[in-house]
Parts: sequence; structure tokens; C-alpha cells
Amino acid sequence: MRLIVLIYTVVVLTSTSVFAGPVFDAAKNGDSATLARLLDDGADVNEPNIMPPLQIAAFHGYVDVLKLLIERGADLDATSTMLGTALHAASQKGYAEAIEILIRAGADPNSRNKDQFTALMIAAMHGHAQAADALIGGAADVEAIGFGRTNGTGGYGNVNALHLAKTSGHAKVVEMLEKAGAAAKPPLEVAALIAAADADLGRELAMQRCGQCHRIETKSEVITANNQGLSLVGVFGRQIGSREEFEYSEAMKETEGVWTEELLYSFAVDAMLTIPGTRMRWHDGWTDEEVAHIVAYFKSVAE
Repeated sequence: MRLIVLIYTVVVLTSTSVFAGPVFDAAKNGDSATLARLLDDGADVNEPNIMPPLQIAAFHGYVDVLKLLIERGADLDATSTMLGTALHAASQKGYAEAIEILIRAGADPNSRNKDQFTALMIAAMHGHAQAADALIGGAADVEAIGFGRTNGTGGYGNVNALHLAKTSGHAKVVEMLEKAGAAAKPPLEVAALIAAADADLGRELAMQRCGQCHRIETKSEVITANNQGLSLVGVFGRQIGSREEFEYSEAMKETEGVWTEELLYSFAVDAMLTIPGTRMRWHDGWTDEEVAHIVAYFKSVAE
């Protein structure tokens, strides 16, 4: 799905004059001379179009056009549904110089697109290390959270730049993010919530919520045909990433410790923030209490 969207975006943004507007077309073509003449004649530097002229110039990395538009008062944080802001556009293509120009001019390094992704998250997802470095140097929030809607952007649910870089295999960007302070989200303190939970109800909920992909018990009737994930039988207290019969993600292999009640709960609530780079998907519709019931069940059968 992500590939289709990217192909559509590139086709639209590189086609000639599909969308009328002389300022937009001059910016899209990198024609700074024509652009200057249009602006001198009173044309709108923020000419309404499929996206702002500043954003199309950033998408193509036209430094001279960017500088001209900024000098003439372009809205640095104007957005479009397709790409977000000019910083998002430059980050998608990895244009570090364009990013630096925009941030120096006052563009918000933590502006959001429609999925609440920051430019740093976009750069991390695409593995653009120089762009990520420019954003980090420009005070981008390394722990900002967005919402990944498909597996192509890291799985359903809350994601951050570290998860997006890890799940896409961009080791250099991962190293940069961790050096800048990005890290896994600490497990939530939920001992009281789980102590008050109902393990019997948790068994039923586990079969409904987790049994679509995982084995919950050893009884054959609860083994699903789908069975995408590993068995959760005996998961509480087990060493993380320790089942020899299952091929874990690199993120899971690198995670130390055992599955405690806090970690199980946190992983169910926010898998991709708790263990960035995991293949585990998040699904909505779970209340805090329901997750606590499920964890209480796994804890009860391990004791």
C-alpha cells in the first residue's frame, strides 16, 4: 500500500502542469527566474494549489527556489494532505540542505502530517541519515509519536522514529536516534491494576483478542488456523525472545529480561513503543481493564 501511495505521489509531483498555477509550476520546475518575475508582478507566494509552492520546491530539493520563496514570505508550515509540510516533503526525499534552510528560516521541526508523523519520522522510515541528522540538529523531537496505519509504515498503532528506522532496517539512523536519546518506552506501573483483575475473564479475552494469531493454551481447540505469532503458553516469566522454534525480529532478539506483568501489559498497549522494531501489531478497542485481565490470566497459569 505504501508503495502505491509513493508511486502516485511521484507521478503527480513530476507531471507537467497537471494543476494550473504559474507560481506552483515555476517552483515545481525549479525555474527561479520565472518565479521571481511572477512574484515581482504581485503573484501570491502561497498560491493555492494541490500543495504550497514551498512544499513542491522542497520535494524536489530546489535550494534557490526555496530561498526565494522564503525571502518573499512563504508560509513555512503550510500543509497539504499529500505530504504534510515542506519539511516533510524534503525529508521524504532526503534533502538535508533544504531541511537546514527551512529550519533556519523558522520552520517548525516538529510539525505533523495527517498521520501525526514528524519530518524526522519520515526521514527515519526512508533511511535518510543526512536528513535525520539535519532534523536532530534542528531540535526535532526524537521521541515524537505518530500513528502507523499499515504494516508498510510499521504496523497498526502508535509509532516513533526509532521504531520506523528499526523496522525498515536503517541501522545508521537507529544509531543516530539512540545517540540523540531515543529509547524504548519504559514499562507502565500497573501492579495494582493487574492485582484487581479477573484471570478467568482474562482467559476468555485472551482467546478473543490474542487467539486470532497466537496459541493461548495447549488444547487444540484454541489453536487458530491463522497462527501468525508464536505460542503464548507460559509466556509470563519467560525469557524474551527465547523460543527456539520461532524466528523473532531483531528488536525482540536484542531485548533482555523476562516477560513481567508490566512488560506484558505495556507491550499489549503500545507494542511498537515498548519494543521498537517489533513485528507485533497493535489493535484498538482494548480498555486498560481488559488488558489487565489478560495479563492476570497469563500470570495465573504460570504460577
